[in-house]
Amino acid sequence: MSEPDLVLFDEPLSNLDARLRQQVRAELHELHRTRPFTAVFVTHDQSEALSLGQRMAIMRTGTIEQIGNPREVFEHPVSDYVAEFIGMSERLELTRNGDGWSCDGQALEANGNHVPISAPAGVVRLRPDDLRLVEDLSLLRDNELGLEATVMDVSYGGRHLDVSVQLTGSDTRVNAQVSTKSSGGQLDRWATGERTVIAFELRNARYFELESSLAVAA
Repeated sequence: MSEPDLVLFDEPLSNLDARLRQQVRAELHELHRTRPFTAVFVTHDQSEALSLGQRMAIMRTGTIEQIGNPREVFEHPVSDYVAEFIGMSERLELTRNGDGWSCDGQALEANGNHVPISAPAGVVRLRPDDLRLVEDLSLLRDNELGLEATVMDVSYGGRHLDVSVQLTGSDTRVNAQVSTKSSGGQLDRWATGERTVIAFELRNARYFELESSLAVAA
């Protein structure tokens, strides 16, 4: 049996259907565990990178943006670009407004929480399943921040709803993944055109300087 010094995988799973892709990924992981070998695995799929890699290098325009083990990269992205790659697809731009913050002209309801950005402007990154939809700002939990929005589209995803909302007075769209498992009423709770509030916990967000795109300490 051949035992090369280095194996190069150049997006080997990209043309497989979802079920087969998951199966082959599991087999590759088991093969690497039982017969250790050195490999470079190139992919645009963050789930493949997280599950198969022992070290991850996030590339941007030919240079390494961040390198580390999957958990480090997932939990502590060093830049706005890396955060988007590892699944934090929802992006909010904040501007300091006196003692508070605004997003596209709307005051952010910080609910007594401190947004850890020292610059005059910054970026908040979130995952869709980190967002919660409530009817009113008064329903925010103690550790949540919120922005008013309007529901633009709702699609059924099985155990969740994909809800697209547009911030009030803005063109900014945000996508929330709302669980249907915890509440039977979720299926009929949100309808197109309905007013809502997107809520998120301070600890679930990652924060970046707007100008440099680099992470700030939370």
